[in-house]
Amino acid sequence: MLGRDVTQYGVRPGSPDDQTVKLQRAIDEAARAQAPLAVPPGVYRTGLLRLQSGTQLVGVRGATKLIFSGGASMLQGEGANNVGLTGITFDGGGISLPERRGLVHIESARGVDKAIPFYQKVFGWTPKANDMGPGQPPYTEFQLGGESVAGGQEMQAMVPPQVPSYWLVYFTVADVDKSFKTATQAGARELVAPMEFPGGRFAILTDPQGASFGLLKMAPR
Repeated sequence: MLGRDVTQYGVRPGSPDDQTVKLQRAIDEAARAQAPLAVPPGVYRTGLLRLQSGTQLVGVRGATKLIFSGGASMLQGEGANNVGLTGITFDGGGISLPERRGLVHIESARGVDKAIPFYQKVFGWTPKANDMGPGQPPYTEFQLGGESVAGGQEMQAMVPPQVPSYWLVYFTVADVDKSFKTATQAGARELVAPMEFPGGRFAILTDPQGASFGLLKMAPR
């Protein structure tokens, strides 16, 4: 296979160290070169990795494993197109994740019904639909072993058709309105003002560099 190899960027299979920074560099440079990125057999400890459009991570089935060391999710691909994950086992490391968050978080996609069979086949996920109220598309939780590991929701009709399917990271906060005010005063731009939904309260912003993120507080159960 012609492409890049994570070991070219100082990543070491089986290292006890967290390798997030080196893995992220490898992902970024391979995506810029539009080349697949090989992840040789071994165990790799990592936090949040941001996938770029065209990212193709290729491991060895049953032998390449990423172990989560902490963060909002292991993989985030907001606005990324043509992402491929092949032959890699994802291990949550026993770390608790925020409610309705997972190692891979998918949201604001088109054709969620078409994505469900794909993730069932690739990861063995089971879908669980949640009613979000009148006029709102359902929120689909993807579960593995009874635990939610990812989630997806159909894009609203108001979203322009040229906007691709994407993943969005949400940060759990104690007070959405207070955090929203703090963020906007620091230079963030409002995309969706704080609002209620059946599961709690949320808002969406972009940071001063243009990266989108959400604020979330789940309602008590």
